[in-house]
Amino acid sequence: YLDLCECYDLDKNELRLVAPMPTKRTGIRVATAGGCIFVLGGFSASDTKALSAVDRYDPMSDSWRTVAPMIYPRRSFGVAMLNGYIYAMGGINGGTYYDSVERYCPKSNRWMLVHPMSIERRAVCSTALDGYIYAAGLAAG
Repeated sequence: YLDLCECYDLDKNELRLVAPMPTKRTGIRVATAGGCIFVLGGFSASDTKALSAVDRYDPMSDSWRTVAPMIYPRRSFGVAMLNGYIYAMGGINGGTYYDSVERYCPKSNRWMLVHPMSIERRAVCSTALDGYIYAAGLAAG
């Protein structure tokens, strides 16, 4: 469980510490949008339940800001970027597996549910290609 965040400087070929994340956690997922880094979900050291928390790192100010939480707390889920939106899909919370997919708009700071996946999945890996999001992972059960 870490709150550490490091930045790799290409010009200097070195890693340096930047502002720590607001919460120590593990199992996070990461996406970038609008020049910022978004850290989603995972779980904290104080509780093994999944988190819905989302934090945004702004490298220009070296600061973190908590933004709107996901609709569902998730860990072991997939994240993809498509058309300026961040998508979170599948995952688990305790013994509950998700087929749900939610979409975050960085401009409005809002999450909304979109069409679910065909089956519940955990350990999801996902990517966007040619206007589609592809997700693969372990099916529930």
